[in-house]
Amino acid sequence: NNNKATLALDNMVLDQQGVNVNVVRAEPELEWSSEVCAQLGQDYASFDYCAEIIFCEATTDDRALQQQHYADNHNNEQELQQKQYLRGAIIESRAMEGAAYGDLNTKHDTSTSVSGTTSTTSTDPSHANNNAQQQQQQHYKEHPALFGWRLANKSGCSWPGPLIRMKAGTSYGLFVKGASSSSSNSDSKVNLHIHGLHVSGHGNGDDIRRAVSGSDVIVYNVTLPADHMGGTFWYHSHRHGRSYSHLKGGAFGMAIVEDNLEDQIQINDDDDVDVQVQQFLKNEQRMVLANLPGLPGSFMASAASTHYSWKSNEWYRLRVLTMSIDSHMTNHNLEFLPIVNDNEYEYGESIDEDPCETRAIAHDGVLRFTVPAEAASKYSLNGASRIDLAIRCHANAHVSVGGTVVASISVDANEASSSSTSTSPSPFRANGQAWESKRPNYLSDLRQATVSAADKWAVKVGEHDINGVSFSMEHTMCKNEYGGTGDDFRFGTVNEWDIAPTMHPFHVHMYPMQVVSPEGCDAHEYGEFYDSLSYMNDYRNPDKPPCKVRMNFVDVGGLTALHCHMPQHEDQGSLALIDVKGDHPVQPDYPRVYKCHGDGPCDEPREIKACHE
Repeated sequence: NNNKATLALDNMVLDQQGVNVNVVRAEPELEWSSEVCAQLGQDYASFDYCAEIIFCEATTDDRALQQQHYADNHNNEQELQQKQYLRGAIIESRAMEGAAYGDLNTKHDTSTSVSGTTSTTSTDPSHANNNAQQQQQQHYKEHPALFGWRLANKSGCSWPGPLIRMKAGTSYGLFVKGASSSSSNSDSKVNLHIHGLHVSGHGNGDDIRRAVSGSDVIVYNVTLPADHMGGTFWYHSHRHGRSYSHLKGGAFGMAIVEDNLEDQIQINDDDDVDVQVQQFLKNEQRMVLANLPGLPGSFMASAASTHYSWKSNEWYRLRVLTMSIDSHMTNHNLEFLPIVNDNEYEYGESIDEDPCETRAIAHDGVLRFTVPAEAASKYSLNGASRIDLAIRCHANAHVSVGGTVVASISVDANEASSSSTSTSPSPFRANGQAWESKRPNYLSDLRQATVSAADKWAVKVGEHDINGVSFSMEHTMCKNEYGGTGDDFRFGTVNEWDIAPTMHPFHVHMYPMQVVSPEGCDAHEYGEFYDSLSYMNDYRNPDKPPCKVRMNFVDVGGLTALHCHMPQHEDQGSLALIDVKGDHPVQPDYPRVYKCHGDGPCDEPREIKACHE
């Protein structure tokens, strides 16, 4: 309807730069439209694209009942679950006779089929595909979302939410609508945070103090810098006091900033990008892994991530998101394991063949300095991690996270990749060498930077606090809260923070952290960037030194959130707002509200007291 502005978008879709059409697409994709921005009037003319996403609630709490069922029967089910032992030991794949896995920890195993008491091996890809389709359908039936995100023209509530794609140098008007249902599950106010983006955290931007409820609609101004690096990100509710329940209910999804090949990939002396690297980066697959029950090892894959059918030895770019609400287990290992049947090995036999070759290309939405990394068989991820992997498989494989098999990969040997051709996807240059990524200013190498004493800080994350101070919505945190100068943080500086070892994964909004401790920090490599850091305390080493990280406070300033990324601990107060002050771009306050019902104001701008006040 050209005569009436509408946010039920069915117009133009954001250019995806030729992403492989074979990518799994069970999750819907948010459709950005320039026409909607124009229809909405002059207030929204500054946006290049507009779209609406709606917070949703299920009408009944079937999901919570399933979670309770799992918790009540966890010990009994332990005996029936597949036992996954790591390299050098045995890998058992047991048929689970008569076990009805209707809980949240359903196992997906294409290595066996159950008929009475007989287990038979099946590695036929077409058989696996049929199983995968059935599993996906059953997965959606058994795993509804109690809370979630949906498109304007869709009904129901499922996890994960719609995929959001964006491009650097583009301004987006993201219209966020509250849940209009009067469900008994209503958590009233909600907001949305796009985790990992280098964007403003105040005004009408990604300010965690903002909120919407009912059928009101607020507007997020998501303006990406022209040099924003392409990568894998995610979004979720970040309403303080409700983050845990919303994430546990399923209110999260994957977000992608498209690669700008000219701006972030430097391969040859003449700056040409090798064709096979371009093809590899577009040969995209996605994997969303979630621990929604919050119990150790209770990961599962989204319905779109339970099965993959790939060509033998073809390189794929696998974007992985892990989301966990486990408040006790910090890190989880991601592995790609061979599929082995009981009858094919003897107890104690060593199985050392990797079905897949995997190499990291990016961590938390940031390309590595040298791409790709050396091959590895295991990746330690926390509950907010993303990792982009270059992966090729020559045999069928299981995907395991946290010790649980969550997905399978079937390889069609009849469709082997023609690796000898110059246009076959490859993470390597034409000469077989790795390549160096170009770095925007906010991701430049800070290892040799000079850091002023005024820009150094020590951080200790607790279950209810940051540096002993619990969260305040009305007051920013000082750099030296106890007995110090009470200073704010300075825009245009390189900051060096010492992160004390702790079980709490530490996340900073807006500014990725570069690890500069020479030995690295546990699984975090020296020199690489991350937005969430897991640096464990060790009772065997009480003198374990802090993890030293550096951040470049450029491009955006103002309010910045930092917190433990165990959502329950964040809700309990392990969260802080700091103010990065200086001559930084000012994020506008408006437009910020599209629809406001009722008598009271909606999402009004809020003042916040300085840390020394």
